[in-house]
Amino acid sequence: MLNICSKFCNGNSSNIVGYTPPTLHKGVRWFVDFTSLAPARGLMRRKGYYIKDSFSVSEKKRRASEIMDVLTKQLAQGWNPWVTDDETRGFVYFDNCLERYLDYVDRMDRKKTRQSYRSRVNILREFITSQVNPSSMPINLILASVMTS
Repeated sequence: MLNICSKFCNGNSSNIVGYTPPTLHKGVRWFVDFTSLAPARGLMRRKGYYIKDSFSVSEKKRRASEIMDVLTKQLAQGWNPWVTDDETRGFVYFDNCLERYLDYVDRMDRKKTRQSYRSRVNILREFITSQVNPSSMPINLILASVMTS
């Protein structure tokens, strides 16, 4: 009989599923943890939930079982702790951020300050467009080069 599980259950099922099942860790601090794919980083990130120290051992086991059951169901349904449903905390294009910043700058009192800040934003935009692949360049290098020019 062919063992189908050997093709899929090679210890690295996170590439297929996108998460690992929750596990209970007993020690000085009891906690339940699992890993889930973080789309922003493209890596598996660990998430843990601590269980109160004030609980008795049986209460800790019961609480851990509840947490693991809920997490397993949520993860199986596609929930991901690293993806927010709230649009205000989601991803925003960098150009949109610059536009919002320029709207803020336009409300400033001093004309010279507005001109200076707009100039720096334009320098930043020119620098980003001059790069071959601007998305691969860390933001701290972008800001450092703009501030020195």
